[in-house]
Amino acid sequence: MLEGFYWNWKCFDFRRTTREMLLDVLLLAAVAILALVWLLMERVPAHFPPGPIRFPVVGHLPLLGPKAHKTLLKWKKTYGPIIGVWFGSYRSVVLNDARTIREAVNLSVFAGRPKLTLFTARSRGEAKGIMFTEGHHWTEQRRFTLRYLRDFGFGTKSMEIKIQDEIIELIENLKEHVGRPLQVSHVFHIAVVNALWSILFGERMDLRDPEMLKAIPFLTSLLNETDFVASMSILMPWMNNVSRRLSGYDKIMKNTESLKRFLQNQINKHSEHYVPDQPRDFVDAYTDQ
Repeated sequence: MLEGFYWNWKCFDFRRTTREMLLDVLLLAAVAILALVWLLMERVPAHFPPGPIRFPVVGHLPLLGPKAHKTLLKWKKTYGPIIGVWFGSYRSVVLNDARTIREAVNLSVFAGRPKLTLFTARSRGEAKGIMFTEGHHWTEQRRFTLRYLRDFGFGTKSMEIKIQDEIIELIENLKEHVGRPLQVSHVFHIAVVNALWSILFGERMDLRDPEMLKAIPFLTSLLNETDFVASMSILMPWMNNVSRRLSGYDKIMKNTESLKRFLQNQINKHSEHYVPDQPRDFVDAYTDQ
């Protein structure tokens, strides 16, 4: 027996065991440090509404399931009509009954939208554009946009006629592809964009123009960026620092820059026939200002 014990002791690889133990200790230390950093960075405010226990980094995303609205309604029974929810890295307050929602929408303090990294990146890190519903810049842009869009047909009978024309064009396009494969989303996106394009530039998009044809794929790609990959970039912006390709950030920003270049080229062409104080369309009116 002693001889067998001696043999096992002799054959025991202390170097390998020590190495494994060291790796385990380092791994545990790394996890502990990450957990501590997460707790310090994501500390819940004192008056934050109650909600389920969340996971580190991903928040409540794994608990929401494919039908998040039903999960939130279920949580209402436990936590009440106002629930604290973490959508990835974003701390959010969910209003879960009609009375609370009515009270909130009538207060200007709730008018704003979250300044998501993906959207602010399009305007060099600033919350600019009509999509951000607060602040002096937004108020000024909204007032101008509503005024001149109306002047050029938006919300009027003429806009209705333009939409009807696009519907007819859409139906004809579908008829031409009967029995053949067709990317339906592209056709519908073009119809919607064309209706607005005629207000912005005073004419429909010429789909025979090579530059226009080249723009359609990245335009439709931006409109379709609502899948899981895009959600990672929006709800977990730290992923953009780990891997911009994996998070989808690189792809979205590449399409955004392509769209900017395309629009700038169209504006430059349009400005060749621009006459001050004689706006033909929305772009001319904006140039006047």
